[in-house]
Amino acid sequence: MSDETIAQTLKLVDEAPLDKLIKLDDSIEITKWSIDEIHPDLSGEMVDDLVPLKIAYEFLALHVGLAIYHEQLNSIRQSILNGMKNPDTYEVEHLRSMQYDPLHGIFIEQNQPYIQIIVVLFRWIRYRVKLYGLALDKQIPRVIYEIDLKTGKEKIDTI
Repeated sequence: MSDETIAQTLKLVDEAPLDKLIKLDDSIEITKWSIDEIHPDLSGEMVDDLVPLKIAYEFLALHVGLAIYHEQLNSIRQSILNGMKNPDTYEVEHLRSMQYDPLHGIFIEQNQPYIQIIVVLFRWIRYRVKLYGLALDKQIPRVIYEIDLKTGKEKIDTI
């Protein structure tokens, strides 16, 4: 298709009346639909469980370095890569707090008998990600990370 033909076709689309079927050529017809309102589809989960799982996995990688590639984490990586849920490997709990603030945070809440990472969004939305069959070496310092979205100030504490 030549540049001139593309330009003519785009002009036809731009000038097309709303909500009417028009013919661009012998094989293509289009309708330029009008949109009065847009509403989110709230029929499912707000965020797929793989999102907090991926966040927790990346945070764990910051703690354990190259040990993140240990074979014991293969099933979690496969879940992330293939979009598969695996209740034997991990669980994501959807939680809420009573307060809304422009603050995100993440921390390891519990280390025994499995790793439990809390992902906090806007202080209000919380995910407890349980990584089964894993534990951190007690010598590795645990980090609490927060960022205030209003000021941009970051806070990092170790416990």
